[in-house]
Amino acid sequence: MKETYRVLPVWAGDVSGIAGALYEFGGMTVIHDPSGCNSTYNTHDELRWYREPSSIFISGLNMKDAVLGNDDRFISDILDTVGSLPARPEFIALCNSPVPWLNGTDFEAIAAILEHKSGIPSFYVPSNGCHDYARGAGLAWKKLLQTFAGRPETFAGGGQGEATAEQFDGGKTDDGAVSVNVLGMMTLDYAAEGSAHSLETLLRKRGFRIQSCLGLGDFADLRRIPDCTRADVSLVLSKAGLLPARYLRDKYGIPYVTGVPLADESDPVLKSLGDEKPQSDFNEKRHADGEQDSHSPVIFITEPVLGASLAAMVRRKTGRKTIVIDPLETDPSAQIPGVDASLFGEEEIEAFLARFPDADFICDPMYDSILPHENRTRRFFLPTLALSGRIYRKHFVNYFEKGMSDRLLGALASG
Repeated sequence: MKETYRVLPVWAGDVSGIAGALYEFGGMTVIHDPSGCNSTYNTHDELRWYREPSSIFISGLNMKDAVLGNDDRFISDILDTVGSLPARPEFIALCNSPVPWLNGTDFEAIAAILEHKSGIPSFYVPSNGCHDYARGAGLAWKKLLQTFAGRPETFAGGGQGEATAEQFDGGKTDDGAVSVNVLGMMTLDYAAEGSAHSLETLLRKRGFRIQSCLGLGDFADLRRIPDCTRADVSLVLSKAGLLPARYLRDKYGIPYVTGVPLADESDPVLKSLGDEKPQSDFNEKRHADGEQDSHSPVIFITEPVLGASLAAMVRRKTGRKTIVIDPLETDPSAQIPGVDASLFGEEEIEAFLARFPDADFICDPMYDSILPHENRTRRFFLPTLALSGRIYRKHFVNYFEKGMSDRLLGALASG
């Protein structure tokens, strides 16, 4: 019964991923779900809700609407709300929880009706509340790109001010700086205050030019999306960023690098970004130095792109063997370079970890209850909003600030 959890919370769901992915782009996100559930997707899974407004609405689905499929009410409520907003939204995005999905609601048709009646680009992000946030966010960003990438048009200015896409020109600058799309910047993975600013500063110091960001910070601006097709390379920071990265690669020929750049002079992600032909797998020989190491392994149970990047840094600096576990939903088409095992559910992870009673574990504090409890087991906790929520918010880590790598290595050496 690997779908049953007795100790661990589940990772944030696909609807939370969709709402979070589109939060800063000036659109209107409508979740078809029972009344009151908006707090789950916002106040529980979205820290920005307390300081930064966004047009995220719940349909207030009741039993009668669920049974009879009252699409007319759903459509009219959305159109009425659009008319009451202080600024016209740039787009309308629809998503849903399990009940409308089980009813067979035709969201594609509803989106087409909304676009026809409102004149606002409208789309449906496939969801049902049964998948994780990385899948939902990836699909949302892909829909955003399909709708706006390569379209140099004037936007309505939903809270962003009127501007044309040409103001955010992409491609190489006169000095030859490499233009980068940052993909997969999720608050659910990178919730520490200042993370987006630290990443922007790090990339600029290394001579890169940020074209766009999916999806938080100063560069998470819809007006940057049309010219994201002119970037030289995409940087994928999380599993959620893989789908939009592959879309940009397949449609526009933009290569991508998968990894989290650390403020480290020898960081391979930053080096690969600047290569003429970037390699998406900077971790190809990940165990070359560590296989013969006599120490117990360091096991990472985190968002997989982050885990693979931290593990690469540990191997590079210490020579220790590492094992990276991807605890998110298994997707054969979304394999992360540097991941050693994709384990879904509490039972699979617990059985796997039992084989390494002497290992060092780096994970969210919630995993503590299923780690091996031998005396030599050491735990180093990196809380993530997508799993433990706001419980450990004071301990969220800014992975892009200078000194983070040294602190992690120091903890491993002294433990």
